[in-house]
Amino acid sequence: MRACNFKRRTLYPEMTLKSSVALRPGGGGRASAGRVAGGSDAVFAGRQTGYHARSRYRPLAANEARLMSDLKVGEAQPIGSGRVQVRRVLARNASLMTGPGTNSYLLGTERVAIIDPGPADTLHIETLLAILDGRPLEWIFVTHTHGDHAPGSAMLQARTGAQMIGLAPPLPMSGMGDHDQTFVPTRLYLDGERIDCGEFRVRLIHTPGHASNHLCLLLEEEGMLFTGDHVLEGTTPVILPPDGNMTHYLESLRRLQSLPLRALAPGHGKVMTDPPTAIETLIRHRLRREKKVVTVLSSMSRLGGEVALETLTPGVYDDVPAHLLPWAQRTLLAHLLKLEEDGSVVNSEGRWHMSPAAALQDATKDDS
Repeated sequence: MRACNFKRRTLYPEMTLKSSVALRPGGGGRASAGRVAGGSDAVFAGRQTGYHARSRYRPLAANEARLMSDLKVGEAQPIGSGRVQVRRVLARNASLMTGPGTNSYLLGTERVAIIDPGPADTLHIETLLAILDGRPLEWIFVTHTHGDHAPGSAMLQARTGAQMIGLAPPLPMSGMGDHDQTFVPTRLYLDGERIDCGEFRVRLIHTPGHASNHLCLLLEEEGMLFTGDHVLEGTTPVILPPDGNMTHYLESLRRLQSLPLRALAPGHGKVMTDPPTAIETLIRHRLRREKKVVTVLSSMSRLGGEVALETLTPGVYDDVPAHLLPWAQRTLLAHLLKLEEDGSVVNSEGRWHMSPAAALQDATKDDS
């Protein structure tokens, strides 16, 4: 097992911070100095709730479709094979950013764990407690500390005394992000650590990208991975620098490909039963978008030299509705920062152009 250490990039090219997502037990429960906050959830576009499930994954089997076809607020819906009792409860926070709402998950029969209690919504917390029906809640897992996943944990912990398991929020910076600073882990948790919950075990997998303190949680007996906002059903999460990082996101996705997974249970949307396809689809989507960034930036650079982010965005995201372009622009920044790390592009005081080596390679390709 290892502590969750990684390099953090900021919005400013001259600043590179090295930081540690290590949890402090009790008391402060804050991230170490040098970390910056940011991030939000994926943008869902479409129906009244703002959710558009354009899933590319294989159809569910008949029994799976019966159990997973509808996401109903406040109902305990069973999912999985039944080796471990897993129930999903949808919170009441449907929106453009959260789709149908945040999924909270209850694991176990006698000693219960909850994953992502969601927002600080009294009715949702009371619903979770009613479903417990007097059984002890011993573990509260939080995939990451964005405001639609973590704030309810403090309310639940105050009522039950459960252990708080997750990674501490990044230190707040003005105007940067939506991390729940009230989340205080019980102790330091390590990447790869297994939490023994009696009838089941949960493995903690550090998956930075959408958020620097993001965890995926593997229920080993089921082969079910609770993915938070790292992998979503029917859409892709936005990556919002400086806390979001495209390089880390792709690395984290590739790491998941080595795991023995049977199902993905996301923070928003329905269960996915073909994990390899779902994960590979996300990787290919991001790499296609990256290729488009290079193509559009290269073309614009030839015409006008350095290109501003807001000028580049409509060309790279010409397939995105206009009202979503502000969010697309922030994810575009994440792509550009990754390409800058790779040596493909150069940032000159907020304006972008291809690096000399990449431009030469592009010109050579055109001449061939």
